[in-house]
Amino acid sequence: MSVHLRRSARLAAAVSSVLSAPVLFGGALAITGAEGEAVAGATVTIVHVPSGTTVTTRTNDAGRFGANGVRLGGPFKIDVAGDGFEPRSIDNVYTTLGRPFALNVALKSLETIAEVEVTGTRENSQQMGVTAQFNASDIANTPSINRDLKDIVRNDPAIYIDPANSNAISIGGQNNRFNSLTVDGVKQNDDFGLNGSGYATNRSPISLDAVQSLSVLTSPFDPQYSGFQGGAINVVTKSGTNEFHGSAYYYYNDDSMAGDKSKDRTINLTFEEKTFGATLGGPI
Repeated sequence: MSVHLRRSARLAAAVSSVLSAPVLFGGALAITGAEGEAVAGATVTIVHVPSGTTVTTRTNDAGRFGANGVRLGGPFKIDVAGDGFEPRSIDNVYTTLGRPFALNVALKSLETIAEVEVTGTRENSQQMGVTAQFNASDIANTPSINRDLKDIVRNDPAIYIDPANSNAISIGGQNNRFNSLTVDGVKQNDDFGLNGSGYATNRSPISLDAVQSLSVLTSPFDPQYSGFQGGAINVVTKSGTNEFHGSAYYYYNDDSMAGDKSKDRTINLTFEEKTFGATLGGPI
């Protein structure tokens, strides 16, 4: 059974800034008036709908704000209210790990309520380097025999799984020992180079059922990434909600499901494998 731990993230709001960090939830949120002027002192409430987690902050003189403790993923509901302006709500806001997010909100004066217009956009214009993202849906719909992260990341064309080297992960043609693997920002690297797979242990450091999303950075030119020469695999775990939920899986394999001949050669195999597990999440 895996325990879903809550992660904190950061919503960094600015007129023209976007998300670039792989373990942060950020975006550009511009609060403007009817003529495009910045709305100072507006109250911004960010609600993570599944858990009910709420973060409230206020815009500065430039219409910018910063908020800590915002979860990754979604859906989010964002409420904006300013003195002399009609309150606005934006529903079904989602974020993706390592992908820029931008949202602009235009508020109209209470005197011209009939002409209120709210627009929202998502941009990737400032994403640096080559990045591949895999969300919870991608992970759930990808066939996996060994319940290993490699079965997911191999869908990135820049990654090669080397069967001659304990299925090591090669990113961009680099040696697997030049890669970096983090789970919720904590490194899980093989610092001593003892395992050919590149993991700190012989198996995957985390169950796929505990993974919310992951990203692979092949050429991250952003200076905030360091400590590797090949690529970076960043994993973010699931977090609980206000309702109990869970999952279970069971895999079975034995010699009757494998072939016993190779051309004229008979191969005698005797084995039986059982893999099972479950997850449970909910409010604390």
